[in-house]
Amino acid sequence: YVGGGMNVSFSQENDLLLGSRFNNSTGLLEPYYGTIKQTYASFNTGLGVFITPNGALGARVGYSYRQTKSDADFDPLNPFSSFTYKDHSFYVAPFYRRNLPISERLGAFLDMSCSVGLGSSRNRSDNTEVSKSRSFSLQPTVAPGIYFFLSDRFLVETNLGALYYN
Repeated sequence: YVGGGMNVSFSQENDLLLGSRFNNSTGLLEPYYGTIKQTYASFNTGLGVFITPNGALGARVGYSYRQTKSDADFDPLNPFSSFTYKDHSFYVAPFYRRNLPISERLGAFLDMSCSVGLGSSRNRSDNTEVSKSRSFSLQPTVAPGIYFFLSDRFLVETNLGALYYN
């Protein structure tokens, strides 16, 4: 799997935190009976207000898309020899973020959020629609990360993975 994410943020003298994040990953799984390709992408933007010198409270809005697709020779024993699964959702996530400065420009953070999302999915097999569904999700998340200030107001950050329950 290949993937990654990046967040670019703007901080106004530790009063306001405005940022956007793009995540993307893609990968191939090749079991003995065919190839499965998975693709994931998400984008969110958020706004936070520092309520203490190192603690911000805010909200994010975002969109995520996931697709899993098999090749035409997926399973010769199955009458549905190929499939495609697509899922997309919109979400809102209130968050609390705690910054832990290491130096003047470098630091770590802990981001705690709980997203609420609405989405839909579609399953197709051999170009025939098999099912459609709608979803509601509630996902509490804890995500540690690091940040680096490029200037007095602009910073880049990355999270080091996330612990979540969906």
